[in-house]
Amino acid sequence: MRIRRDLRSMWTAAVVLLALSCGESDAPTSDGNLSRTPTGPKEVTVRIGETVVANNLEITFTRVLEDSRCPVGVTCIWEGNAKVELEVGALNGDGPTIQLVLNTATEPRDGDAYGQRITLTAVHPHPVSTAPIPPDKYEVRLKVEGPR
Repeated sequence: MRIRRDLRSMWTAAVVLLALSCGESDAPTSDGNLSRTPTGPKEVTVRIGETVVANNLEITFTRVLEDSRCPVGVTCIWEGNAKVELEVGALNGDGPTIQLVLNTATEPRDGDAYGQRITLTAVHPHPVSTAPIPPDKYEVRLKVEGPR
């Protein structure tokens, strides 16, 4: 009876450890050691001027280059486009900072940096016809996937 309980405890522990290791892979760092790198997609929101960390990347939303999206309550013949600039660097500081320019309605909507794909999924707030959006109110929603 005791042996069965011990075996059941070992199997439970093995299942828990296996579940905890899912979604991660061992990736070599610059010094040759292995680090745990999340591989699942991450959804992040970044305010203009801020930096977030996702999948071992530092992503900074630097500026809005264009916002011609159709304002709420207005009938437009085209949905318009928001174009933003991001700076992406490796969390460990290796390599240069990569600039990505992404769009909501035209290409490119995504870009690659350090083996990861970054997709622009939304720009907020949405324009209204009565007032311009103050530059410091912008935020973007990004999906970060990788490594490939």
